[in-house]
Amino acid sequence: MRPPLSKIDYEVGDKIEVCSKEEGFIGSYYEATIASCLENKKYVVCYKTLLEDDESGPLKETLFPKDIRPIPPRVRNYHRVHHELIYGDWISES
Repeated sequence: MRPPLSKIDYEVGDKIEVCSKEEGFIGSYYEATIASCLENKKYVVCYKTLLEDDESGPLKETLFPKDIRPIPPRVRNYHRVHHELIYGDWISES
């Protein structure tokens, strides 16, 4: 069993990842930045690679803290080969 996650207080400008809840994308994470911290303990985030429906700019969304996590540390000398460009990371079911 995993230990409980510690509470993280994010600040404006922090780089984070957002867990998608959309069908077909469940388990994928997308890079974003904290745009504002609301009084109701939610965060407004601005995605790095996702756009508004009208493509007018980066998608902004209001989220609960449970839907975001810090960006994981980068591993040195880690190589990943893809045949196409992918904008989200996926978690494993195993």
